[in-house]
Amino acid sequence: QQQRGRPPLRGGPACRSRRLNLGQHCSLFIQLDALRPRSAPEVSLLGPPHVVGELQRRLYTGLHTAWSEEMLPRENLEVILGMPLPAPPGSTCGTGGATSAGVLDDHMSAECAICYAYRLPDPSRPGDEGDVPEVHCPGTNCGRPFHRRCLSDWLQAAEDSTSAFGSLFGKCPYCSGTISVKAT
Repeated sequence: QQQRGRPPLRGGPACRSRRLNLGQHCSLFIQLDALRPRSAPEVSLLGPPHVVGELQRRLYTGLHTAWSEEMLPRENLEVILGMPLPAPPGSTCGTGGATSAGVLDDHMSAECAICYAYRLPDPSRPGDEGDVPEVHCPGTNCGRPFHRRCLSDWLQAAEDSTSAFGSLFGKCPYCSGTISVKAT
């Protein structure tokens, strides 16, 4: 039982938001309205543009035209995106009875490819959960996610990086393709 004044455990049933890993370094962030949980939620797609482009088009069109409050949010999102959503490890939800344990592999990671953490706490914001990776390598064969601060630090330390107009330009630590980030 939850104690008064304490936030719910992360990922528990009382949590209004979820981040689902869709694969190919792409994830879906969902935040439900606590007073109207079957209404269209706030949704963001995070990932490399070549992966999320078509999904964003479907999502933003479908949220306004195809959302049904008669269906669960998960069912609505699966219809709108045209794909099944991943279930929590060990769950049989949405998998036809098969468990989803062990399904995640390196191509589905949402962690920063530099520090290997999902959340990067910022000492200047006490009590904040921290930043999530929001910069992705634009390379079609890479697409790895990075925290803005991690990539900025990496590029500042790299000898072949350049700086212009408040941004750093250099090579992706994994594929050596061109990558840029606003300087921190």
